[in-house]
Amino acid sequence: MAQNWFYADKQNQQQGPVDESALVAAYQRGDVLISTLVWREGLPNWIPFSSVAAGLGIALPSGPPSLSRTGKVQIVKSGKSGSSTVVVIIVVVFGLIAMLGILAAIAVPAYQDYTIRARVTSAYVQGIALKSDVAEFYTREKSCPTNGEGTFKKADEYVTQYVSGIQFGALKSSGSCAIQVSLKGLGSTQTEGAVLQFAMAADGTWSESSSSLAPRYLPMSMRK
Repeated sequence: MAQNWFYADKQNQQQGPVDESALVAAYQRGDVLISTLVWREGLPNWIPFSSVAAGLGIALPSGPPSLSRTGKVQIVKSGKSGSSTVVVIIVVVFGLIAMLGILAAIAVPAYQDYTIRARVTSAYVQGIALKSDVAEFYTREKSCPTNGEGTFKKADEYVTQYVSGIQFGALKSSGSCAIQVSLKGLGSTQTEGAVLQFAMAADGTWSESSSSLAPRYLPMSMRK
């Protein structure tokens, strides 16, 4: 004999009576859930549908993953998560490479300029140290000194790490006494054969120049 069932719908309203096949159909449609309360004659109270599903020939979904001894749920990660992590790592690595490339493009030329400027400054200091000697000679002799004259040595006797020689004499254009410091080993083909020039006017004032070096390589006092 078919049994009549009653169940509480999603609005908690009593539905039925329905036979077993109708109750199963309601479950399959989603009108009845495993937590839905059901009742039939002979039951003392309303009970969850999950309690009678097996008797109606319905296999319910398996339960959640078992808990480990620590009480944490053991979850098996899918391969998609690992793939996503790899993609993120690749993006970050390429981003860092691009950033390093940009920094290198800025830092390397700046460091090269700094190195050349430091070497030029070393030669500059060597040149200005001779100004007082030239001024004293001119005051005493009323002429500009030349290499090998008085205390002034030959050009190649002034050679240092960044100086290939120092010339003394009068400029043809103005007659001013001049010191010309020839540079070497600055670290760039653009600076080969560069010269620093210090010229003393008749009133004793000095001018400093270099027609062969870019301003960024010169000491601040020589930049115009």
